[in-house]
Amino acid sequence: VAFGKLPGNEGVEIYKDYNQENTLLGKFRKHGFTYYDEPLFYEPPLFPYLLKFSHDIFAQHQKYLYIDLKDWTESQKSASPHFFKNSFYNSIVPFTFNLLSIVIIFLFCSKFINERAAFYAALFLAVSPVHVLTATKIWTDSIGLFFYCATIFISYIALKKDGYMNMILAGILCSLAVMSRISNLGILFVLATYKLFLYKDNFKKSLTGLIDKKIIIFGGLFLLLTFPWFLTVTQTFGSPLHLPYQKNFSELFPFVNFELHRPWFTYIVDIIVQNPIWALFLLLPFYPLEIELKSLLIIWAVVPLLILTILPTVLQVPVHDIYALPVYPALSISAGYVFYKITSTSALKAALFHLLMFSSIIWSMVLSFKYAYVLFADCISFPL
Repeated sequence: VAFGKLPGNEGVEIYKDYNQENTLLGKFRKHGFTYYDEPLFYEPPLFPYLLKFSHDIFAQHQKYLYIDLKDWTESQKSASPHFFKNSFYNSIVPFTFNLLSIVIIFLFCSKFINERAAFYAALFLAVSPVHVLTATKIWTDSIGLFFYCATIFISYIALKKDGYMNMILAGILCSLAVMSRISNLGILFVLATYKLFLYKDNFKKSLTGLIDKKIIIFGGLFLLLTFPWFLTVTQTFGSPLHLPYQKNFSELFPFVNFELHRPWFTYIVDIIVQNPIWALFLLLPFYPLEIELKSLLIIWAVVPLLILTILPTVLQVPVHDIYALPVYPALSISAGYVFYKITSTSALKAALFHLLMFSSIIWSMVLSFKYAYVLFADCISFPL
């Protein structure tokens, strides 16, 4: 498969070409870049299938298109962004799942906290720069975020109410989360830590106290539904988790070199810089939220952030800020709840913190604009 320019600057056509040097991979190899593998593209299949499903609905008689920076720039000069309509089937997929992640957070908070806290939580996530960025890109992140949130929420309900049907649903959702983005395997660490917290007394008695029918159902479904993909990857590359290593990655892409050598604390600091209101998460332990939910939110935020902070410093693995996207709902829910509690105490506090909230939102929206448009040129818009 190769990429060729379409007439009229409408994007790129995908067509068959048996000359490997004419393919996108062949062009990458000429520049010493071999990160994308053959014969199997190692990213999981859910996202491509969703794009195909969307294409069959909105652009059945249209060619698949890929819009690059040159197309964007030239269309602005000519004031004729004609490719927007043609690429609608692409953009509607991440945009829809981006909205769904906001909706599911609102519904969860409404059920287990209240609607005011739910509104604030949804608002804080909606203006988050990286969250906005993923809605504008043909990436897997928005889809992965939705299934990540859905898995944790349904698992919480299942563990709270002893519901086997909910645990079956959680196993299916977890499979979909991983089949949309392999890094979503981090859900298992979050849920395992939360399970350990819930059953810490049984764990002191016996390790088997952590294993019950619900966990077996969840794990069995997850393994069953993800097995075909991991088997295919194993047969192709020799291991179920294929993590390609590119020696000259940092030389070809300066932002990777930046990520490898920035101080460890800047990764966490940058999250607060994106959305300052998230700093209210630090006050969550001091407010009387139900202990199970409070513990879940803390574990959901802390465990992945620790992993993402350790990876660049210990293993010398580049970690983009976008990898922390699954943590943002936990921060938004926590900050939304704390904000609700603070603004409910007195009119003066309510006025002051609403002023702080609006300032944070304006700051985040400015960054969102820069992330969505400046990053089109692979620039680092806020280089902490």
